[in-house]
Amino acid sequence: MDSPPVNALGARVRLQLLNALETALLDDQALGVVIEGAHRRFIAGADMREFGQARAGPSIGRICACLDGSAKPVVASMEGAVLGGGLELALACHGRVAAPDARLGLPEVTLGLMAAAGGNQRLPRVIGVGPALDLIISGAPVSGREALRIGLVDEVGSPPLERALELARTWARSGQPLPRSCLPWDGIGQSDAAEAAIAAARATAARRWPRRLAPAAAIDSVAAGLTTPFDEAVQRDSAIFRQMESSDESRALRYAFFAERRARKVPDIPRHAPGELCSVAIVGLGTMGSGIAARCAMSGLSVTVADASPADLEAGLGRVRDILDSAATRGKLSTDERDRAEQRIDPVPDLSGIGEVDLVIEAVFEDRAAKLDLFCRLGRVLPPGTVLATNTSSLSVAELATVSGRPEMVIGLHFFSPAHVMRLVEIVRTKESAPGAIARGIALAERIGKVGVLVGDCHEFAANRTRRPMIREAHFLVEDGAWPQDVDRVLRSFGMPMGVFEVADLSGLDVGARIRRENRRSGTGTQRYPHLADRLVEIGRLGRKNGLGWYRYTAAGAPEADPEMQRVIDDYARQAGITRRPISDEEIEQRCLFGCINEAARVLEEGIVLRPSDIDVMWLLGFGFPREKGGLLHHADRLGASAIGDACRRFSETDGERWRLSPLLERMADENGRFLPD
Repeated sequence: MDSPPVNALGARVRLQLLNALETALLDDQALGVVIEGAHRRFIAGADMREFGQARAGPSIGRICACLDGSAKPVVASMEGAVLGGGLELALACHGRVAAPDARLGLPEVTLGLMAAAGGNQRLPRVIGVGPALDLIISGAPVSGREALRIGLVDEVGSPPLERALELARTWARSGQPLPRSCLPWDGIGQSDAAEAAIAAARATAARRWPRRLAPAAAIDSVAAGLTTPFDEAVQRDSAIFRQMESSDESRALRYAFFAERRARKVPDIPRHAPGELCSVAIVGLGTMGSGIAARCAMSGLSVTVADASPADLEAGLGRVRDILDSAATRGKLSTDERDRAEQRIDPVPDLSGIGEVDLVIEAVFEDRAAKLDLFCRLGRVLPPGTVLATNTSSLSVAELATVSGRPEMVIGLHFFSPAHVMRLVEIVRTKESAPGAIARGIALAERIGKVGVLVGDCHEFAANRTRRPMIREAHFLVEDGAWPQDVDRVLRSFGMPMGVFEVADLSGLDVGARIRRENRRSGTGTQRYPHLADRLVEIGRLGRKNGLGWYRYTAAGAPEADPEMQRVIDDYARQAGITRRPISDEEIEQRCLFGCINEAARVLEEGIVLRPSDIDVMWLLGFGFPREKGGLLHHADRLGASAIGDACRRFSETDGERWRLSPLLERMADENGRFLPD
């Protein structure tokens, strides 16, 4: 298989593969067949550009049926990605040999689909119903080593080709029946173990993906296949797959998949940073800096760390060790990998010890004066070609760049918390940032497993700026008549992982109050100010940190509605002259989302982001926007600009200037236009 870049099973490749297989199987001189991928890759799946389109050429299912009928052994020699249709093809082979670090899985559910070429029927026959369902409903791949442990592959080799050839020769010479993954179940479908595995999978899907249809459909497929003839079950799967292709869920999930990849493509920026990225330095080893350092070390980079004092540095190193220990405990790192990651971290007592590194990330406390002073000192001690990045979430990157004395080498790298987990990084460029500096930021994001989205330099950049209206309206909704638990319930029902007030309590209400004061001083606050939120801080309700915030917290740390909050809210409304009223769930959802959509339109107009899909990526990866809805602007297009515009105009009649439509959204509302192409 040689179809760069990932040997996807497009129409041309499927036709050539089927022809090659049929030729080999008819060749009297051939003892057997080994299928391998060029460039140390097997098959990363079907060609996703064909989804939702009429397909030409033979199907993957037809190729698998050819393998089922083969009297000669066919063995898959697998390196790299073995995903989706690639794993279905491998399952139809008689034998499978994988490299230790190969990645094998059926990720179709992550795209709102399910395996259509027999994967849901073959995998349970090969590894058992329970383990198969774990792979199928999660969509997560396993390594070659893990695949050997669960019986998915016959052998592991590095490289796997010679072992695959030997396995094929052994079977050809033995004359024994070949192992096949399409044999009848022999009654196992009626077993208690199979029924228990299916029930457990349904419970897991309901808990983890309550709003998605694909995991439940995949479980139904496996369950039906236990008591249905193999060929009939595969035909049923193929028919259901075709229906799922046109579902809103699959369209949104496929859009999100491509949007993430599109975000990495930046016009006029070199695809690869000049020189290899090998080393970074982190200045400031607080919560964010520790997470960034741990993530870089786990990704194989040499990491120099510095902080303001020996005590701060040691505390930060302790946080890094805790992150590495947690990753090892959860199986994300082996013990050796964890130890090697810690060994890559080199603490230095002051800035002069940083020396020559490829990139420096400033991650000190969000204080303008402190950051300006640090950038001035870094500019003096670092070599001229070192890229200098700030992790600020709202300060002017251009101002920091100016005091550094090397503005062309300064960018923003705004990580989201927790930095070692969250996949989003905003890569902030100023008007003076050199293309090479931006390329190095993009390269770092890719190296450490993040998705970097390029944004312009403005207050709060793009992600937090477009989310700010949700926080604003949540506060005002409570002042106007809703209760905090009602607002959070509606947002969770929509699909957000947490409500606004749950997040506020987690972050600390005093932190939110400080941000609001800064916004007000900088002139970015709204005409109406959420005084109620500040009132809570004044009376000592700080959130989870002291057990009282918008909620009160049990000894186990669970939030619950606090009757005392009702008195606080009613007293505030009476003093402020606000007549509280019943507020519907529909109004809560619209006010929390439509202001964000309006602000996103302004961000697009100002050129802060390159494309609408970049905003969707930020909402998906930074805020947990429900992936089955595609993203903020993908969802907006489904609702329709006219409906959003009408609602915003209606809100402006009572709530004033903050609901004024952006020029872009106003034009779209008048013409019922779209943010994204059809």
